[in-house]
Amino acid sequence: MTPAARTRAQDDLDRKHMGRALELAARGSWRVAPNPKVGALVAHGEDVLAEGFHTEHGGPHAEVEALRALREKKLDARGSTLYSTLEPCGAFEGKQTPPCVDAVVEAGFARVVVAQRDPNPQVDGRSLERLERAGISVRVGVLEREARALNGPFNKWMSEQRPYVTAKWAMSLDGKIAARSGDSKWISGEESRRRAHALRGEVDAVLVGVNTVLRDDPLLTRRDAPGRDPARVVVDSVLRIPLESKLVRSANTSPVLVVATESASDERVRALRDQGVGVVKVGSEASRVDPDCLLEALARRGYQHVLVEGGGELLGSFFAHDLVDRVVCFVAPKIVGGDAAPSPARGEGVSEVTRALRLVSLHSEPSGDDVVLSGLVHEW
Repeated sequence: MTPAARTRAQDDLDRKHMGRALELAARGSWRVAPNPKVGALVAHGEDVLAEGFHTEHGGPHAEVEALRALREKKLDARGSTLYSTLEPCGAFEGKQTPPCVDAVVEAGFARVVVAQRDPNPQVDGRSLERLERAGISVRVGVLEREARALNGPFNKWMSEQRPYVTAKWAMSLDGKIAARSGDSKWISGEESRRRAHALRGEVDAVLVGVNTVLRDDPLLTRRDAPGRDPARVVVDSVLRIPLESKLVRSANTSPVLVVATESASDERVRALRDQGVGVVKVGSEASRVDPDCLLEALARRGYQHVLVEGGGELLGSFFAHDLVDRVVCFVAPKIVGGDAAPSPARGEGVSEVTRALRLVSLHSEPSGDDVVLSGLVHEW
């Protein structure tokens, strides 16, 4: 085999093993937040010796889990390759577990293959340098795009200290999120609604505009889907949310935050706070909540990943300010029709199609009778 052929064969093998490591990482799900999802695999050539992934926040990291699995099989890491979807952590300060890089060095690996560097400024590249100083061959960037997509919220938070924004909506085949009367129950099917509830369980906060509250009186919970209970956020410039709404009446059992402008009356603020609702005033744009200021307020509360569910005015403002990072759209096989029926992204929109936001890494799959489309506006 020629050197070029050997290089290609090794690259194919690295991609194969890293693909499996990414599958393992995805198992971490909501349980690892606010940590990233990480998978690790120990291999000797084609042979996979051990696997591991980060299972929950505060628990052992993926590399440590893989080494534990290796020891249980009474196997030795020396001379083998470690595949990790993220640079092994190297900083102990503020962490609940020791640095993984120490365990990796002590194990005696010949190679370490990493999908992406850790964007945490305390780590970024330092662990890789440590491995190289220990005489370990290091390769970085195998399936990096896929690894970054898996941890978009973590990457953005570490880079900008701002929430990652997923925009979600359900619409008819002709692009309507409701009939002209405002009725939207139910555009999507039962399977799509189940998936939407599961999506809520993966985020820190769910956002809707006050018009959605006035029209649908939602609870915005994850129902019985797996995950954590997100904070429920209502964007309400002048505090029109009814005190008898389901959100307000349930505020003492699950957090509700209403974001208003400075023009909202202090009397309404006190009335909502008396019911256990959090209220914050932020800057405005054209008498409405400025979405940039909104995200800054959510960042101060430590919300790393927020889900914007609508309606069309709120989604439109986020798109207009280029604040959406990921889109999840459920398309139902229905035609609603009508000029007055609302679309998912209202507002002025772009003047030319060439200026439209373009999604990358687009994925589609069936969702009952519907189709769910997902893609990235920004890659972190």
